Amino acid sequence: QRRGRPRIMPVPWGHGRATFPKPVIEDARDRGITLGQLHDLVTFTKRLCKVGLIKYPAVQINYDHDRVGQQVKWTRITQHEVASEIVKRVIPEEFSCSWVEFVACGRRQPCMFFCSHNWSESFRDFMMTIDHHSKENRARVDDSYWICVYANNQWRVELGTQLEESPFWKALTQSEMMVLMLDRTAKTLERLWCVFEIHTAIDHSLDLQVWTPLGRVGSGPVASGPTVQALEYIRVEQATASNPCDQQQIMNHIAGLDEMTGIAVTIQADGKIVKELSCSNNSADGWSKQHLERFQELNEQVKERSLARVYKMRNRRKTTSDLVIPGKMTLLESASFTGKTIKDVTMRGLRLDQLRVMMQQIKGQLVTGQVCQTSSGERVTWETATWLDILDICILPQTREMQCSMVELCSGEELKPDYFISCAWRCRIKNFMTAIEWHAEARQLPDTTVYFYMMLACRPHQPGSDKLFPEYFTERMEDSCFHRLISGRVVGMAMVVSPRDVS
Repeated sequence: QRRGRPRIMPVPWGHGRATFPKPVIEDARDRGITLGQLHDLVTFTKRLCKVGLIKYPAVQINYDHDRVGQQVKWTRITQHEVASEIVKRVIPEEFSCSWVEFVACGRRQPCMFFCSHNWSESFRDFMMTIDHHSKENRARVDDSYWICVYANNQWRVELGTQLEESPFWKALTQSEMMVLMLDRTAKTLERLWCVFEIHTAIDHSLDLQVWTPLGRVGSGPVASGPTVQALEYIRVEQATASNPCDQQQIMNHIAGLDEMTGIAVTIQADGKIVKELSCSNNSADGWSKQHLERFQELNEQVKERSLARVYKMRNRRKTTSDLVIPGKMTLLESASFTGKTIKDVTMRGLRLDQLRVMMQQIKGQLVTGQVCQTSSGERVTWETATWLDILDICILPQTREMQCSMVELCSGEELKPDYFISCAWRCRIKNFMTAIEWHAEARQLPDTTVYFYMMLACRPHQPGSDKLFPEYFTERMEDSCFHRLISGRVVGMAMVVSPRDVS
């Protein structure tokens, strides 16, 4: 309390208790949420999380993660919890309406930017993407974003019979721009409704921009890495929808078939439309080559639209140090020596984009079904492999003949490090790379940032020495590359600590 009066939490709908019913906004395309309303919801959500009023609901995924009833933190809350624990608790079912209708009080808010996104992305990351987009596109506080969570009535989502009757299609085709919002793992590309929205945007020649919590794809922080790799290897035909009928209908639509093929429609007495599969096939199996080519064509169109800025940036770089593209070299089997030696060990750095490519190549050999064995016969996967394992099955065998380092083997260009990485050899490489990505994100580093990690930069073998990595483990500390780097050559140190791995 303050001066004897209770402190009242500000709410997005103004002052006092919410009143119902709310005026209906008939046209779905007019249910965009303004930037100001979105930030009001963010503030409200943060406060609810802070005081512990948001709990994980009793649904299967939360049972699987053993978190039902636990407090949801602001850094973890997703659109799933926003919809179930805020929208549907503030708006009663008997007066059901969309969140936009609730806060707009009947005012039409035509869609300017259509957002295609993944509900499982954290709300915080979602808003980071919105903020980056709004700044670059100079969005005003009253400019609106069409976001399905807030535009649709979450008590009764009505999609219609045909896809063109869905609120997604109506809003998207009338918008000025589609904003494809990719989360950190690019799961958005695996959601079939998002693929449908991408297909519709391309079909209608809409401006399509691809954004992440770090910025627009093709900008400095997002010129390489998992997001760009997901776009380069996109396979829209592998995307899925939670509803089998939606899956069948959208796949038919993209393939150029009658979208209702294999779907039976019935209208119940209360007017509710019910769809059921009339056949069990809701995949591309058995389709003609012509139908499958429609998906391949969409894959290429997405890459062309989304990666144009990335390719332009790569072409501008005056460097010959790019690592071999994934698929053309197998790091765990063989690699061709670049023919270049770098005498000064402190100049054997790897750019962030090169490090990402190297990790992607290693991961490609350790994914499910492609297990490698160490010299002791131990089987390792991407989930379990440590740097000691990679040293055994990759680094030592490949560098022994040429008496070189991995950097010399794969790159060959002198690069002065910006950051020195300190990491235990028993650290799992998956956790190692996750930590480096977090470091780069926190400091907003471009993918041209150069890192130094001794296991990649130093030569494991040296004539006349029985020691491993003699360039690093010198008799005098002053002679070690670590001392020379830390004494002024690098901007800072990135220490990777993973207690579970090193315990």
